Amino acid sequence: MAKLDEDREWLNVWPSFADIAVCAMILFLIYSLYLISMLPQQIRIGELTEKEKPLFATGRADLSDDYKPVIDKMYEDIIERPEWNNDKTWVVVVKGHTDNVPISGKYNNNWELSSARALSVVDYLTKKGIPEKRIRAIGYGEHDPEVDHRKPTSEPKNRRIEVMLFKSDGRL
Repeated sequence: MAKLDEDREWLNVWPSFADIAVCAMILFLIYSLYLISMLPQQIRIGELTEKEKPLFATGRADLSDDYKPVIDKMYEDIIERPEWNNDKTWVVVVKGHTDNVPISGKYNNNWELSSARALSVVDYLTKKGIPEKRIRAIGYGEHDPEVDHRKPTSEPKNRRIEVMLFKSDGRL
């Protein structure tokens, strides 16, 4: 060991910058892992977007028959997942989204319309066999766009339905 300078001995007890940096990185890693553990576990099952034909008629929540085979495939994906079969805390979440074009008619706004469309898919999936206790519908209206609403091609991309699996902690 090197002989300490008696006048500056206090310098030798302070940790080096490298020691402090390593400790900071370890603390950051531990905190990041903690934050990740707090996030809900989720699995994306699929998304219904308008291709050649509309998902729903304008201002309506009745699902087009053209998309039922796609939902059937999503249903099969859900019931084949080990998470779904082995842990009853996993729930299906159907998210409804709309564009930002103002509507008139049965629904007061796009939020109500997106909720009704999500419920239409929920109804279809429960008839296929998903237990009502394990499925949820969420309507986002125009408030979670896939594409910026100001782009002229955004409307069909923002009118969509997402189907997810979430590990529920009892609050979802």
